[in-house]
Amino acid sequence: MNYHDILAIMGEGAAHPGGFAATLQLLKRHPIVAGQRVLEVGCGTGRTACHLARSGCIVTAIDNHQGMLAKARTRAKRQHASITFIEGDVTKLPFDDHSFDVVFVESVTLFADPIAALTEYRRVLIPGGRLVDRELCARKQDVELEKTMKHLYGIRILPNPTDWQDLLTASGFNQIQIETDSKMVNPLDRTTAAIVDRDQMVDFAQIQHPEVLAFLKNNEKFIKEQYNDFTYIIMMAINPS
Repeated sequence: MNYHDILAIMGEGAAHPGGFAATLQLLKRHPIVAGQRVLEVGCGTGRTACHLARSGCIVTAIDNHQGMLAKARTRAKRQHASITFIEGDVTKLPFDDHSFDVVFVESVTLFADPIAALTEYRRVLIPGGRLVDRELCARKQDVELEKTMKHLYGIRILPNPTDWQDLLTASGFNQIQIETDSKMVNPLDRTTAAIVDRDQMVDFAQIQHPEVLAFLKNNEKFIKEQYNDFTYIIMMAINPS
């Protein structure tokens, strides 16, 4: 059982840094226009995809986890959100070139081969199309932190902001903008206001599975001990051709 299996069991709709509140803040600062064709990469249980669809976007959402997609489809049905859900690999997107106006990503690229994923994002964007990608990053180079996060979460890399910029450039993007956020919300802070997910679907029969309990314990320990060692960045870039 891996990290994404556990997220699927918990029905988590916003496991990325800052949670769903941060997603809404991002979309407020950098709106996606109604009517635009949006690909959400790594849609999970579909919370953001449903929000985008209900905001008037034409949404396609892709994930490689069948359990996540099943819950995403149920969520979309409950919310009367029209979304095309696809099971697939972010490094081999099953779409034609220049299919989307916007590619929207949150905490997905660091789980894949970053150059392969970013190159695919650019390929499926129209000329002048926009990538919006929120990802974790290290505050400074830390081999042990990266090793720990690879073991616990299954990430492939933990770049710093400069590394992310270089990866975007190497993938052919231009007009790159990177925003850093030094005030990332601590998920263990019980005083932090959260947006309740009324369509969260928890598999209660599996919550007590020993692997789930062990992960939750290790996750809490990791965040308590190393929370200040990492943050997230928001990357925006344009496909030039």
